[in-house]
Amino acid sequence: VDLEVRPTLRRLRSDALRLRTVVSLDGAEVARGEGDAAAVQTLTVRQARLWWPNGLGSQTLYTVRCELLAADGT
Repeated sequence: VDLEVRPTLRRLRSDALRLRTVVSLDGAEVARGEGDAAAVQTLTVRQARLWWPNGLGSQTLYTVRCELLAADGT
């Protein structure tokens, strides 16, 4: 499964910002991306657990964490 992250930012500073995105399932990282905060990131989740129709199975929930980083990594 491919996940597209399309950030929308209102810049309060003029320096370059980076975006780090981490996708995890049950505490284990399954995909990661990092790049320019204004660019689209495409992350691939291999062997993704897909949702079942209502009443036919459990709904697996992934955690997606996005971090905005300054040039020095903070």
